[in-house]
Order: sequence, then structure tokens, then C-alpha cells
Amino acid sequence: MTKDLAVDLASQKLVGPNRAIALTDREFRLLVYLVRREGAVLSREALLNAVWGDDDAISDREVDVYVRYLRRKLEPNPAQPCYLLTVRGRGYQYRGPAASGA
Repeated sequence: MTKDLAVDLASQKLVGPNRAIALTDREFRLLVYLVRREGAVLSREALLNAVWGDDDAISDREVDVYVRYLRRKLEPNPAQPCYLLTVRGRGYQYRGPAASGA
């Protein structure tokens, strides 16, 4: 991903000058939640409540799986994320390209 890739909230995609990357509904909702709280450290529990709702059958590790999916689509190098960061012992923090249509 380059700096000119942005989150298009209206089309539910990551968009850039020459490409668009489709997101699943769950990926999109998670990314929007993170983008709208850019800089805040969000716990797995907070993300589960906001994106998955009250489904008791879902493990907090589900958040980790979807963060991994997003990193594959968002990060230049998913193994060394620079936008969707892990804050050890606390959760995740988004510091990425600006959203359009927010």
C-alpha cells in the first residue's frame, strides 16, 4: 500500500489511483471502527462488541484473524505493519491513510 491509498467509506473499499481492494462486510466494519478512532488503542473486547455484537460464541481471537486479513490488504508489508499496529497487552491501534467520506 502507498500513502495515496485511502479508505472509501461510501464504496466499502480501499482505493488508490490505479486500484480498488474490496473488503468483506466484517473487514469493512472493523476497519471503519478503527479509522474513526485513529490513534486510540482498542482492546479486543471493545472491537468484538462494536463489530461482532453480543454473539457469545465468538472468541476474542476472531479479532486477531480479521486484523490479519486487513493487514494483508492494507499494509505494504503485513509482517511489519505500519498502519494497523498491535499494542502488546492492550489491543490494536490504527494509524493509517485518511478515510474519505467519513
